[in-house]
Amino acid sequence: TIDVLNVSIDQFLGIPYAEPPVGRLRFAKPEPIKTPKPDIIDATILKNACMQNPSPYFPNITLSEDCLVLNIWTPNAGNNNTNKSQLKPIMFHIHGGGLASGSIFEQYLSTNVLATRDVVFVSTAYRLGQLGFLYGDREDAPGNVGLYDQLLALKW
Repeated sequence: TIDVLNVSIDQFLGIPYAEPPVGRLRFAKPEPIKTPKPDIIDATILKNACMQNPSPYFPNITLSEDCLVLNIWTPNAGNNNTNKSQLKPIMFHIHGGGLASGSIFEQYLSTNVLATRDVVFVSTAYRLGQLGFLYGDREDAPGNVGLYDQLLALKW
């Protein structure tokens, strides 16, 4: 739970939505998580951004191929100002960057303000550049897998 504009909201950072796209999955369509991790996920710390050219504007972002995660901000369940009996609207955010750069961690402090208005805000990471949009004309590398990452995140 964090406070934004004097309103308590719940923040969950780096929730995996797919198997890590490494090894045989490097250029393949993403696969849903088959087996839940036996450990507790620490959703209070930033995870890896997807591989891209480093940016001098965001020097503290760690890059990795294991990056298919979501950040989620929700109205605080203990907040008396939220209506617990109704479903909440969800805003699903796909970051920009021309499919070659960008991260869900660049704006993580500014995007959570929507949760103060009784909206669930979800932001997804997806593979970028060659790892996300290389076309190989092969069954094991169908191309545009970054778009498939986004689709799987929506299904999650």
